Amino acid sequence: MASAAAYKRLTKEYLAIQKAPIPLIITKPLESNILEWYYVLSGPPDTPYHGGQYFGTLRFPPEFPFAPPSIRMITPSGRFVPNSRICLSMSDFHPSTWNPGWSVSTILMGLSSFMVQDESAAGTISTTDDEKKSHARKSWFWNHSNPKFKEVFPELAVSPPKVPPELAEIPKKSTTNESLTNPENAQTSRVGVGQGDASTSFVSIRLQEILSLLPSISKFSKRLVTSLILLWLYLVITRVLVRLRISDLVADTTSPEL
Repeated sequence: MASAAAYKRLTKEYLAIQKAPIPLIITKPLESNILEWYYVLSGPPDTPYHGGQYFGTLRFPPEFPFAPPSIRMITPSGRFVPNSRICLSMSDFHPSTWNPGWSVSTILMGLSSFMVQDESAAGTISTTDDEKKSHARKSWFWNHSNPKFKEVFPELAVSPPKVPPELAEIPKKSTTNESLTNPENAQTSRVGVGQGDASTSFVSIRLQEILSLLPSISKFSKRLVTSLILLWLYLVITRVLVRLRISDLVADTTSPEL
């Protein structure tokens, strides 16, 4: 339970943040517990985190502002261990360096600054820029699957953010797709088509790719898209099987009789 001093200070800070929002950061306390705050940090421009949304929490002790909070980032980022306490000079890892004058805004801006650095500390991990960009691409979908995120930030769980062009994934070519649509490769894929392995793999990959790009459409629309893809696949396989049958008939008629 928050002390009178903590309640007064955190209430004052929340009102101040509402009047002057923190750049690239949204934050608010739980209505039921003013000591438990949540934030969403937007990846800073010109960094591997640009385009990502990172959900996390600040947990203040009842003695605040005379004791520091714990800081966690829940969304995978490639910089911090998900949902693990982060070591900062203004976190509960270092109560001796805590300054009671530091505000919620100061803490979150410090976290944003520390995030784009390479300094190691408890709660951090080392990954490549490509891995960080991959986490940025997936961050909205990860947050959208988190019940707490949708509870605290329902306004952010409506539609995905715009992903910068440099973070857009380039679809990988499917060798299964090429073998089904290219007549020159039809013979080599004959066994796969007959057993249904290729079609199963193709449907699984394409459905996941297409439906992941349409998170906000209705369930009916998703079923319609799925049905159309399956119909298209059936027509492609039928066409390939007909060509294979014709090839077999031609081979039988042209082969010399013994």
